[in-house]
Amino acid sequence: MISFAQDDPDKLAILQRHDHFRHWNSLDDTRLCLLCEKNFSGHEVLVSHERSDYELHCPTAGCYSHVHQWVYPSDPLINEKVYADWWEALGDSLDKRAQPI
Repeated sequence: MISFAQDDPDKLAILQRHDHFRHWNSLDDTRLCLLCEKNFSGHEVLVSHERSDYELHCPTAGCYSHVHQWVYPSDPLINEKVYADWWEALGDSLDKRAQPI
C-alpha cells in the first residue's frame, strides 16, 4: 500500500486518473461508499500499487469496495428497484450486497 501526504498533489492526480466514474476537484471532495455507508474524503482514500498501476480502495477497515461503488454524497439512490438493478448490473449476488441507504 502506498502512503501519500495528506495534501500530496500526486494523490489528487491518481484519483483523477483512476476514478472513471466521478470527478475529483480536490482531496477535500467526499464520496459515500455504498457497501459500508461511510463518507470519506480524497485525503482518506487508500492507494495501492498493483501490477504497475494504481488501485483505489475505501478507507474503512474491512470494506473492500472500489471506485465504482462510491457515489457523491448528494446522489440519492432513487428507489429499491433501481438499487437492485444497479447491483444486478455489477454481477453481485443478493447475499453479498449491502442494503439500500
